[in-house]
Amino acid sequence: MYASTPRSLGAIALLALLLHGCSGWTLDYGKEAAHAEAKDAAVIAQRHLGEKIVVRGAVASVDISNAEDCVVRLEGLVVARFGDLKAMAEELRVGEVITIMGLVESVDGGVVTLDPAARRDPFAPFEPEKP
Repeated sequence: MYASTPRSLGAIALLALLLHGCSGWTLDYGKEAAHAEAKDAAVIAQRHLGEKIVVRGAVASVDISNAEDCVVRLEGLVVARFGDLKAMAEELRVGEVITIMGLVESVDGGVVTLDPAARRDPFAPFEPEKP
């Protein structure tokens, strides 16, 4: 058996703190708070600030001009910040209907900003809420 030492307990506490505070970890593994169609996202996202939601909609634009801050916009005023996930963003085509998951950073003037955000498996369950 291994005895717990103050050093090992400190390492475990630090690891737990880092995992709890990391939004990327939450994006990958946290349960989503809501599902929404892009046209309804502003109403639904307002109730879930700081939480992970899933949004489905048509791609309006893809901006990969800054490889460290790629931005995908969906019709319905959803801005998804893909960060440095350039390869994922550049696969998307305008007009394509996709599903995105992200943390609701803000809802301002009807514009929903998800940051960080990433494309979600299109075959994963999706049950949109009604506004």
